[in-house]
Amino acid sequence: MFAKQFAQRDESVLMAMKLLFWVCKENVALEKWNSLKGLVENLGIEEISRLNLSRNASYCSHTARDSMLAALYSVIQDDTRDLVANATFSCIMGDESTDVANIGQLVLHFRCVKDGVVQTRFGGVTAVGEKNAPAIQ
Repeated sequence: MFAKQFAQRDESVLMAMKLLFWVCKENVALEKWNSLKGLVENLGIEEISRLNLSRNASYCSHTARDSMLAALYSVIQDDTRDLVANATFSCIMGDESTDVANIGQLVLHFRCVKDGVVQTRFGGVTAVGEKNAPAIQ
């Protein structure tokens, strides 16, 4: 009996992770997470409904969402690390931009050739104070 409940809970968390991945991939604002989860529940998807353990435990909090995002990022980061480590050729591409708050940011991507296929992966975004080479080292 407990094994079935744990399996159902695992399916529910996996469904939530898939939804969150879609939100990120489609560049939907994370503030829409609760609304999307509610829509899926209203459509009768049991896996998501099982996440509502109580009023305070429904995987709708910023903490739950951020934890799921961290887990997704960890998998993507490991995949990128493996790609770069096993690539025939690789390089780092960087581009600086300034956002609306006038904060300079450096965006990094990795471009690799593995098995004759060129692949580009997101590396990260970091704030930079000054816009010169020593500042981004």
